[in-house]
Amino acid sequence: MTENQESQQRTMSWEEVAYSNMIQGEAFLRILVEKGVLTKEEFVEKLREVHREYMQQQQGQSDDQGQD
Repeated sequence: MTENQESQQRTMSWEEVAYSNMIQGEAFLRILVEKGVLTKEEFVEKLREVHREYMQQQQGQSDDQGQD
């Protein structure tokens, strides 16, 4: 790898990755809302549903680990 390539390549922090993901998600959501594909309310409802499912899955995993 050349010195120029090395200077252009850098490691992102978790904070930068999280921020990038947040901005991309927000932009994608805005496009979908602007095009009438979904409403903000539909998005929030689905977000809550997915969050509940994730939390239940996490709870199940921690319960399983406690039984070892």
